[in-house]
Amino acid sequence: MKTLALCCALLIPAGSHLAAQTWQVHPEWVKADEDFLASDALQGRGSATRDEQIAATYIGSQFESFGLKPAPNTAGYVQAVELETVQLDGKAELTLGNHVLHEGADFYISSSPGINVTGSIQTIAISGLATATIAKGAAILVQGVNDATTPGVLTPLQGAGVGLIVMQGTKAQLDRFAAFATTRIAPRIKGIAQISTPPTVVYLKAGAAALLADIDNEAPVSLTVHSTRSSRFTHNAMAMLPGTDPSRGTILITAHLDHVGVGVPVDGDSIYNGANDDASGVTAVLELARAFAAGPAPRRNVLLVCFGSEELGGSGARWFREFPPVPLKDIAANLEFEMIGVPQEKVPTGTMFLSGWERSNLGPTLKEHGARLSPDPFPEQQFFRRSDNYPLAQKGVVAHTAAAGGAVPTLHKPNDDLQHIDIPLMTELIQSMIEPLRWLANSDFKPAWNPGGQPAAN
Repeated sequence: MKTLALCCALLIPAGSHLAAQTWQVHPEWVKADEDFLASDALQGRGSATRDEQIAATYIGSQFESFGLKPAPNTAGYVQAVELETVQLDGKAELTLGNHVLHEGADFYISSSPGINVTGSIQTIAISGLATATIAKGAAILVQGVNDATTPGVLTPLQGAGVGLIVMQGTKAQLDRFAAFATTRIAPRIKGIAQISTPPTVVYLKAGAAALLADIDNEAPVSLTVHSTRSSRFTHNAMAMLPGTDPSRGTILITAHLDHVGVGVPVDGDSIYNGANDDASGVTAVLELARAFAAGPAPRRNVLLVCFGSEELGGSGARWFREFPPVPLKDIAANLEFEMIGVPQEKVPTGTMFLSGWERSNLGPTLKEHGARLSPDPFPEQQFFRRSDNYPLAQKGVVAHTAAAGGAVPTLHKPNDDLQHIDIPLMTELIQSMIEPLRWLANSDFKPAWNPGGQPAAN
């Protein structure tokens, strides 16, 4: 027996990925996760709905079945987070100069704190947003918006104290607002004080946008909304694989479990299944959890979380940030998985891009250890800021999102379903991350931000 073992050792080089690769992800497991999470039975897993809770319960039960433990200082595998929500009645009025516009007929509200806004217009061309001096409380009229310039257009205005943002909506945006009929407003998390009041964002239909030509800068503007407030709950699913040396910190692996629910039918289909966004990311977390639980305990803790209500402003992730089961300073790194089931041309075949690649040394280091990760080919889309990694990054955690594609054609549409998911690709991508993450969980390497890479604290 000793001779046979020696021969086998000689055949496999020391340190080889082949030597360590003892776990295989099965495509039927990947498909089974997707079959449930993206099924019509879950009605699109709308944020803070019973369907989202069912998804969280499924994920929690899977964690438990793998032998993982509840996260520290938590009861069970599913945590309920109370939200205070604002509901508009769809009858808001927008006055621009001498023009009175009506919600639904002339414009849509994409986000709002549910308060009335008055002020004067500050007109800024989209090309000058990054360098413009923004008056606190101003109503910003953004000119020059189109399909190519829309992604990331609001980013320079976030946190600038703007009260109202008005711009012409693209066809894709207006179609989406029409499909959901009501404004999808980011709720407040009960028990967490708001640092600032977010601006109300208004998208004008083409006819209303044509009126902007005769609107003078500094013209008066007002938005009157009618709202009610109520409570609802979103749910996070969490589990921990305790490490043998917890003093070395925790690796956090995440995805978001919600999607956008049920909307106006498109080609006869009203269920927005979210198979790619983000049942695919949840599947990655589940299969990585299965792999880690089946092997020897790593040195570091591995914390696995599927957040609720990412589609409602990242409420689950923001709650986690304020009430983490382990101190944020002890989280060595966070890797979020989102939309790994549909490839895109700009992303090298068989890889995922890492949002904010240039911001830290995490991506390049994982790549050196076999992770199929590549730089973000869509910097204009601001993906680093648009997923659940961002609230944690704002608090100093080295946190990024891995994705196979960005704004894919199925995004937030009913055809983001099982028929449009590449199960072999998902299986291959999940498999490729097992050993690099296992290395990270066993190493002394502490990921760090590159100079200027950490986003501003919030």
